[in-house]
Amino acid sequence: MECKKNMEKRVGVVVGITRRVEVWRNGQLVDVDEREFDFEDLIVDAGLNALCGQVFDGSGSRPAVFNYVAIGTDSTTPNASQTALGNEVMRVQGTYSKDANTGECSMDATFNITSAYALNECGLFNASSDGTMYCRDTFTTKNVVSGDTVKVYYTGKFQRPS
Repeated sequence: MECKKNMEKRVGVVVGITRRVEVWRNGQLVDVDEREFDFEDLIVDAGLNALCGQVFDGSGSRPAVFNYVAIGTDSTTPNASQTALGNEVMRVQGTYSKDANTGECSMDATFNITSAYALNECGLFNASSDGTMYCRDTFTTKNVVSGDTVKVYYTGKFQRPS
């Protein structure tokens, strides 16, 4: 047990992931929701398994990267066994950027809203439809209408244990 405990201390870990949702109307920021990930209910089982394959699978069958962001209208509490949003309404390809700090990166997505929605959820996926979901998060209702813009930002921070 002690050996395992010491090894866990030396392995790089995710220190934090922040999700930010912004609603823009007529060029003005009208609503913001920001949250630090809760690892117990946000990163789903399929996402963790795909991450293992992305990092260590040398067979050539690595899972695709998680560069699609989806939004939806279901407020059901996230569950580790979920494989999709509760009620997805839009999905777009995000933009990856390696931030200046070591071990920090971002996936940002912009949604041009074409209908009225009461948004309550978002998630990261590795395909433009279906695919594997990495995480699902819920937030307080964001009422949007046609013409609004919704921006979703995921910022990951990876760090060596001290």
